[in-house]
Amino acid sequence: MNGELDDRKIGFLLTERQSGFRYSTINNQPVYWGESDFFNYYFTKDYKIYSDKISKFIFECNKKADGDVINRISRIYSHIFIDEVQDLAGWELEILKLLFNTLSNILLVGDPRQVTYLTHHPQKHPKYKDGKIDEFINNKCKKDICEIDTKILSKTHRNNKAICDFSSKLFPEYESCQPCEYKKCRDYSVDREGVF
Repeated sequence: MNGELDDRKIGFLLTERQSGFRYSTINNQPVYWGESDFFNYYFTKDYKIYSDKISKFIFECNKKADGDVINRISRIYSHIFIDEVQDLAGWELEILKLLFNTLSNILLVGDPRQVTYLTHHPQKHPKYKDGKIDEFINNKCKKDICEIDTKILSKTHRNNKAICDFSSKLFPEYESCQPCEYKKCRDYSVDREGVF
């Protein structure tokens, strides 16, 4: 890195598969740039960082800066809220670990049954993709600083009992989904609400 990016305007390129394609072999096997070729590994020719490598880039910048990247975030924000945490994967989980070790209070919110979008298909921590964030926290974070609460936000304001019962059958490994019983959550009329 060595300051080569200091005066560059960095863009962003959303990728759906592994980035940094270099060439194909005779057998049509793709070959990708390795980490040793810093710019081609992380960036396009016009300095757009590949979306599947942003979290790794942040992690490496933080390491090179002796933790100053994450520490600065922690000094600025006493509370950090991360929604849709079930969609995080790979190096994004490493950034969570770094944040957990700061003085900031970190609150993660998500529902493993709602995994809809992975930002990339990582080689790092592959067993925790597809909504297994609770396993990651239980296995990789210090028990005295990480707590998982499955009760406070356990009711759905969106779905009625019929939908909750059906969706719970799709994910038997999780506690059954329950509709909110607060009157205002059900204070409407819809002709076709349910499972058809």
